[in-house]
Order: sequence, then structure tokens, then C-alpha cells
Amino acid sequence: KDGRIAVRLLETAGKECDTRIRLPEEIQKAYLSDVTEEKRTPIPIKDGIVTFLVRPFEILTIILE
Repeated sequence: KDGRIAVRLLETAGKECDTRIRLPEEIQKAYLSDVTEEKRTPIPIKDGIVTFLVRPFEILTIILE
């Protein structure tokens, strides 16, 4: 919605993991979000990659702009 992309991630192995997503150049901002897709916490983009922690069985929503 509004030109944003929502990405949902689900950790299914029951293990905490560091996660990295390589983004296309046109994506300039990334945010951790809630299920309503409201931007909450900015995620730094470094060299086109966002890195964040996913906890066991966690469902995460990432908003990309």
C-alpha cells in the first residue's frame, strides 16, 4: 500500500537466527513493523543489506520503501 512493500517472515525451526536480506537499489528505507503494517523501528541498510534478529517461532513484518 502507498508504494510500500510488506515482507512477512516466519521462523519455523525454533531457533534464533540472524537474518539478512539483500535489497534492490530502489529500496532506501526499511522498518520493523507490526501486523497492521505500521512502521515501528527503522532498520539500517548497509551496502544494500538489512540485518536483524528473528527469535524462535517469531513472525516479523518488514516494511520496505
